[in-house]
Amino acid sequence: MNQENITPKKEGGAIFIFNYDAALQLQLNPQRHFNLSIMKSFCPKNELCPQEIRAAFYELRVGPIDKTNWESLGTFTRGERCSVNPKNSKKEDDFITGKNANRLFFSPYVVAVWSDVNTAPTFIHRYLEKNNVNGYIGSIFLDSIHTIEKFHSMCRQIDLGFDVLIKNGGYLYPKGSDHPLKPEVMASMGFALIEQ
Repeated sequence: MNQENITPKKEGGAIFIFNYDAALQLQLNPQRHFNLSIMKSFCPKNELCPQEIRAAFYELRVGPIDKTNWESLGTFTRGERCSVNPKNSKKEDDFITGKNANRLFFSPYVVAVWSDVNTAPTFIHRYLEKNNVNGYIGSIFLDSIHTIEKFHSMCRQIDLGFDVLIKNGGYLYPKGSDHPLKPEVMASMGFALIEQ
């Protein structure tokens, strides 16, 4: 096939997985810690973040996940590309790669991210890894989910709520959002509230 005729995928998503139990040993509020770490990766004040990623459209859906929801998630992520944090335990590695998903050895907390820039998930993964974010165990990249509609369907099936929309340095918390970061925290990272 002629490489020039291939249209690169513009959108992309990933599931970022954290060990809630491990983070709880050092963090008073692991949920806030996980979300703050992800937001810092592409916030307007992060000068190391490429401009096209900082200006991308994102939807973040966050939540703890139980065994039933993890099994549902597996139907979407089976065979997808995984990147694990080198500091993981064997049980965490097996869990994220699906080699041993029958038993929950820890409380998984997931953040599902969709962006219109397909390099954004990899950038976020590397940021979390490089900054040794406590509890971060790795990512599952949604290479086969090519549309935001499929992403929404997946999130609904695993009980993840739509928590924040970010575009061009602005943010919006939809009605009913449980996002743990207060407006003053978002402002400190350079995000501005999108007026409705």
